[in-house]
Amino acid sequence: MMTSPATYTLRDRGTDLRVETWVEPDGKSRNRARLRVDGIEVDEGAGDEIGHVDLGADSGHPTRVV
Repeated sequence: MMTSPATYTLRDRGTDLRVETWVEPDGKSRNRARLRVDGIEVDEGAGDEIGHVDLGADSGHPTRVV
């Protein structure tokens, strides 16, 4: 069961960006992140406990989650 994601909302040049982050359940210790641009999911990724996730490289709104 996934816990509720933390949600961060940004505005970039008239575009709504939403980043959702969560940790995988069952002790897998993978940090997950999802990027939505104007409500449409454009990318999702995972990283280690310490690190970053780069999202949206092809969306015109590259976003790094740390």
